[in-house]
Amino acid sequence: MNRRANILVLSLIVVVVGAALIFAFTKGSGPTDTCQSVHQVTHTITISSNIARPAHITGQLCDKLRFVNHDHVMQEIAFGPHAHHVSYNGVTEHILNQGQSFTITLNMSGSYLWHDHWHDVIHGSFTVNH
Repeated sequence: MNRRANILVLSLIVVVVGAALIFAFTKGSGPTDTCQSVHQVTHTITISSNIARPAHITGQLCDKLRFVNHDHVMQEIAFGPHAHHVSYNGVTEHILNQGQSFTITLNMSGSYLWHDHWHDVIHGSFTVNH
């Protein structure tokens, strides 16, 4: 019985330490919902004449990223490479009619691609630093 208890305690320790290591190495790599800073910056990407300006932005966690469509055609903003869309802050694709905009919060650090799903000449990227 004593050997069985030792094995059980050792197994429990391995599970707890493993869970702690997984938590420690994944902390900060996923979305954050603690964006309450008063120093948030809004970065704007404007689409006009089939060109996105700027083509790349660099922001900080909790900044905002705003897309504005000044073209006379509808745009479908999608995250990730063309035909392999991924979600960023819960958004995979978003349709923008002429004059419309939409804004997301930069809640995951790293480098990301975006593109217009219908007009592949319109694309860009953004980097989110801690």
